[in-house]
Amino acid sequence: MKKKILTVQFRHETNSFCPVQANELAFHNCRFLIGQEAVDSLREYGIEIGAFIKQFERREDVELIHTVALYATPCGPVTADDTIW
Repeated sequence: MKKKILTVQFRHETNSFCPVQANELAFHNCRFLIGQEAVDSLREYGIEIGAFIKQFERREDVELIHTVALYATPCGPVTADDTIW
């Protein structure tokens, strides 16, 4: 039986003094990828999640399930009123 590993990437640097809040549009404007699209994009990035994907895709005893990859440029706090959260 394969082990299932679920991953998600959520990147955002919060500046509480910035008047521009990180709403859903802020993430769509930068990176908002779902499922296989996220895996295909992140695999080649020189960051932690890319290395993680490459490492575990090689293993036959693991099923890698990547849900979403979200990134917004640095701005204010993430809003709680958007439907994606």
